[in-house]
Parts: sequence; C-alpha cells; structure tokens
Amino acid sequence: MKLYKKVALSIALIASASSYASETNPTLLRIDGKAVLTQCDFDNLIEEITDANEQAKLMLQLIPDFREQFFNAKMQAIIISEWAKRNGIRNTPEYKKKENRMMEAIKESLDSEEFIKRYSVVEPSDEDALEYYEKNKDEEKYATFEEAKPTIKKTLKNKIITEMINAEIPQFKAEYNVVENNQYFENLRKIS
Repeated sequence: MKLYKKVALSIALIASASSYASETNPTLLRIDGKAVLTQCDFDNLIEEITDANEQAKLMLQLIPDFREQFFNAKMQAIIISEWAKRNGIRNTPEYKKKENRMMEAIKESLDSEEFIKRYSVVEPSDEDALEYYEKNKDEEKYATFEEAKPTIKKTLKNKIITEMINAEIPQFKAEYNVVENNQYFENLRKIS
C-alpha cells in the first residue's frame, strides 16, 4: 500500500508541476498535440526582434494588434515548415544546397557582427564631429550641429571601424596563410 501512495503522490506532483508550467508558460501553438510555440518563446522572439530593429519596436508601440499579427505570421511560417517536413521537401538535394548556402551566409553575418563588436568602444570626439559638420554642412543640409551630431558621430564611428577592419584583414591573411587567385578576375577584365 505504501508503494501505491508513493506512486500516486509522484503522479500528483508531476501533474501539478505540468499544470503549473502550462499556467506560467502557456502553449500558444500546437501541432498534432505537440507544443511548438510557447508564450515565453514568443515573447522572447518579440523582444529580440524589437531590440534589434527600431522600426519593429515602433510598430509594437503604435499598432495595437502587432503581437497578434506577428503571431499569425509566425504561425503561418511554422505550418509551412511542418508541411515541408511532412512532404520530404527538406530532404531534397536542391533544398539541402540552398539551406547550406543560407546557413553559411547566416554564420558569416553572425561572425561579422561578433568581429565588429570588438570595436564598440570606438567613439568619435565632438571635435571630430564638428570638423566633419563644417566640411559637409552644405552638402548634407544639416540644420544645426547639435541636431546633426548623433548622425555624424554614427557615420564617423562606422568609418573608423571600417578603416580598423581593413587594416586588420591583411594581418589575418598572413596569419591564416590565405592565398588569393586573382587570375579569375583578370580573365573577367579581359572579357569585358
């Protein structure tokens, strides 16, 4: 009888934990009974997107049903992905080739993002910004320096980072024994 009580208690604890989890993180989308999107996952996705994209952040604030519209778009994408899985689309050579290309592009983008983060401490001075303003105020049609300063500083920061990266790449080429074959491009120039 004691074993029966322990099993019943264990089942009750598991059921209450499962019930608590579903109350604190409800499932927003299920496919064939399996949870594919929870509220927590969805909220985290919204947060990531709005943190990375000012326009999305603004839309979240201005459009009352933005979350619902985004959910509907996400649900549609999940359903289409399920269709692709069930119909073997993801196993075709063409799909795999495209997936590999896209994954490589994503990795390169993430690598570049991490590489550039190293330069986040770069901050142009107000004097540099003022000098840029004076040289470019007629072309850029800036109203005042104070209005233009944030944009100018961002432009200068990007320019400095680009220069630093361009200075660093030859060092990496040497360190990683990079060999370029420029014959291809010379041949192209001859053709055109």
